[in-house]
Amino acid sequence: TEILLESGSWMRFTFPDNDFGIGARPECYSKPLFGVEIKGDLTCTNDNGEVKVEGISESILPGTYVLIRVEVTNPTTAITSGTFTIETGLRGTNTVFEYVK
Repeated sequence: TEILLESGSWMRFTFPDNDFGIGARPECYSKPLFGVEIKGDLTCTNDNGEVKVEGISESILPGTYVLIRVEVTNPTTAITSGTFTIETGLRGTNTVFEYVK
């Protein structure tokens, strides 16, 4: 089932516990991908490796490819990282309606 990501919805990126350097409020922004760029004033907050992206001002249609860049620092040693998780959620709630691992 494809789901419309409504204006005001959020995304959360969970980083593996591999010493990635992530500030409390990492810089994040959208870049064009196949002519599509997320509209809004994106802000990111980090809570123990869970980076939440908010500020999406226009809905994103199902099946649309988007690009979000979050500023993090790679670990200082060469490693094979763990699994990243991506979630999308309904605006104004903590309800997750899509989960990708």
